[in-house]
This record gives sequence, structure tokens and C-alpha cells, in this order.
Amino acid sequence: MFIAPIINVKLPVSCKNLTYFASVSLNNAMKKVTLIIMRHGKSDWHTGENDFDRPLSERGTRDAARMGRWLSSSRYLPDQIIASPATRAKQTVELLCKESGLDIKQIVWEKSFYSTDIQNLLDTAKNNFDVNNTVMLVGHNPVMDELLHYLSDDDVPSTQSGKYMTTANIAVFEINKESKKFLHAGSGKLLTLVRPKEIDT
Repeated sequence: MFIAPIINVKLPVSCKNLTYFASVSLNNAMKKVTLIIMRHGKSDWHTGENDFDRPLSERGTRDAARMGRWLSSSRYLPDQIIASPATRAKQTVELLCKESGLDIKQIVWEKSFYSTDIQNLLDTAKNNFDVNNTVMLVGHNPVMDELLHYLSDDDVPSTQSGKYMTTANIAVFEINKESKKFLHAGSGKLLTLVRPKEIDT
């Protein structure tokens, strides 16, 4: 059996420093997780269905597909999606997955998301970050609006009419998982806030 000889190589100080900084950078990068939040697409109010069963409108369908294509071209593809099972939210997520190439098995339909509060969304995200680096939450206003403002460490840009989480809107946060303030107020760096009408796809 051949055993390779052990060769001791003395690295120059500059190389050692480079190795050290590369290691530090890698460790810091590993502490970061990505949280994506999305509001369902625009629904159709003229179907006569109750609120839970109200489907997407034609515009809502187009917007959800458009956001799926945007997600596919971004670097923010989620490892796990947790979404409201209300029809308009479900259709939004299914179109998003179809257009982005995400596996439908990555979706968990969470009943509590239909009518919930910030703390439930934060607890759900935290639990899922135990095994995932990028988590996506899909739900309804006003809580998605509230979550956007709660997490952001800076002012959030609004539309000309003063709105924030418009229908089919996606917001992406980078959050330090190792921080004592993980998922606390102002703990998220808002990487992007994307609305369907603002993209060409």
C-alpha cells in the first residue's frame, strides 16, 4: 500500500493571512440566512365565493407567473415555502413554483397563515431556519405589511400611492442567524422589494 509522504510547507505570512481572512469570511457568510416574504396575487372579487375560496383574477394570475420568472432569474430560490392555503394564496404559490422550476414538495400549507399575527410568522420562520438557509412565507395583508416594517433595519420604499406589500409583492431579507436579535425588530437587511409592475418579464 502506497502512503504519500507528509510534506510540511511553510506559507508566507501574506498567504497565511489570506487563508485566515478567507476562513473568517466563510464563517460570517454561513451565519446569514435569507427570508423571503410574499403577498398573494390580486384576487377576483366578482366570483361570489367566500373570502377563503376567492381565486386569483386574470391580473393576479399574470402577476404570480411574472414573479415566478423573476424568482427563477434571481439568486433567492427558497429551500422551503410556507403558505396560506386560501385559494388566492395557493394559486399564487403554485404558479410561482411552475414558473421558477421549484418543486411543489417544497410547500407547506399552513392554515394559521390565513389569519395570523407577526409572532406566528416569526416563529414559523425560526423553526424552518433550523434546517434551511432560505425560507419563504406567503400570506395576506395586513400582517405581511406589518412584518415588512418590523424586520427592516431601514425605511421601506412605498409605491406612489403610499402602499408597501402590494399584491404579488416580494421582499427579501438577509438576517444574521447568530445574532441575539435574530428575527427581532430591525434585524433584517432589506435586499430587494419587488413588485410585478416594476419588472420586465
